[in-house]
Amino acid sequence: LVKERTVIPVKFGSRLKTKEEVEKVLEGGYSEFRRRLDEFEGKIEVDVTASWKDFGKAINEVVENDNAIKNLKEKIAGMPASKALAEKIKLGALIKVSIDMKREELFEKTAGILDAITVGSKRQEIQDDKSVFSAAFLLERSEEGLFYSALEELSERFEGKLNFSCLSPLPPYAFSILEIKRVGCEEVDRARSMLGLEEELSVEAVKRAYFTRTRECHPDVAREG
Repeated sequence: LVKERTVIPVKFGSRLKTKEEVEKVLEGGYSEFRRRLDEFEGKIEVDVTASWKDFGKAINEVVENDNAIKNLKEKIAGMPASKALAEKIKLGALIKVSIDMKREELFEKTAGILDAITVGSKRQEIQDDKSVFSAAFLLERSEEGLFYSALEELSERFEGKLNFSCLSPLPPYAFSILEIKRVGCEEVDRARSMLGLEEELSVEAVKRAYFTRTRECHPDVAREG
């Protein structure tokens, strides 16, 4: 379906039991559904994870290129084990900082090349120490083949030190998720009371009441009073 149609991820906080309920949601949210569909027309998400082929070798390269780490490592080698614990903890922290900087550098290089053929990108949390980065890229469906070619070029540029894995095509989970929740009468009544509204109202009346109420509750206005 994603290969042929524009799909918008939707998070449902309630169950719609009948066809009529579904139609009511589609009618009530039509303008927002339409806006999102137009915004992401023809676009897909590609999730990319890059990992080091040899994590131990990557750490060794970081150590060799960082004089502070090298000096501390040599210092620890000449210390008795009973006194080296605090320095080893410090060494581990320095290595982590350097590895994280290397991750950032590699992501920036990757994104810099892919930016030319993507609409946007978002970093995601990495799953383990061997991962360099995880990111979601938004691109036109027609550019998917070009995107994969660029990844192959990147793999060659990094001299085979990184493995790239991809999941595609996906709906734009990282870029747009609509949330649909059922709002009960009690919640509506509480909101109406808080805004000082009558039972019969319009969208414009709600907006005006909300604007007035937010100004009254703003901390700067409260301090002035």
